[in-house]
Amino acid sequence: IGASILGRKWHDLLAERIVSSIIDSGLQERLVSESVAYWTQISDTFAENSQRLERDAESSLGLVKHLSTDERIASDQITELKDEIKAFHHQIQRLPLP
Repeated sequence: IGASILGRKWHDLLAERIVSSIIDSGLQERLVSESVAYWTQISDTFAENSQRLERDAESSLGLVKHLSTDERIASDQITELKDEIKAFHHQIQRLPLP
């Protein structure tokens, strides 16, 4: 009955009004802008953490190479290596997932 009076289905008209309201209020542009900003921040943070992780890994690798070539490994060097490995592991756990 409603479709015959209005010429269209009520849900089609409601959908058009909702879309029109979203466009008129600028919500669409804000959603797009905020989404882009969010994913840009995630990408930048991921890149920064990846670079820091790579630097730390190279540093730890250098220490491991040094320790593996030195036959006299001091106890404090082993402790230092353990601490670096723990820190490296902690950094991996803190990496944000995209």
